[in-house]
Amino acid sequence: MSRVFSEPKSLVSSESEELNRVLVLTLARGICMSGAGNDGAAVKELLTTIMTNTPHLWSQHTLQCFPPVLVEFFSQNPSPKENKQLLKKSVEEEYRKWTSMANDNDIISHFSVPGTPLFLCLLWKMIFETNRINPIAF
Repeated sequence: MSRVFSEPKSLVSSESEELNRVLVLTLARGICMSGAGNDGAAVKELLTTIMTNTPHLWSQHTLQCFPPVLVEFFSQNPSPKENKQLLKKSVEEEYRKWTSMANDNDIISHFSVPGTPLFLCLLWKMIFETNRINPIAF
């Protein structure tokens, strides 16, 4: 546990919410099993780093199983909920870009840029609209 608290940034994934969730669950289990976690500042620093990189929510029944220091943190620092209308608008805009791109190289270069989180949503929209996926998506 001391390594987790002394090197939080090296353990936290900057891209994978799933890995960070596993880290939180492991932290919760470690605190419960060892009684460690009395250093609330170190735990909160690690959780802040995790939530900065990959904001996410925990269900109420999961929070009930967490140690008090984690429950307190997640109660005081809720993750912002995504705006579904804004997401829908963004997907529509990306779909328009996709359909307006003239050649495969433009499409590949546009969606190869890191930080294009709507690609999977775009694939679902494509399936919904056309019942197929453009082969360039593969």
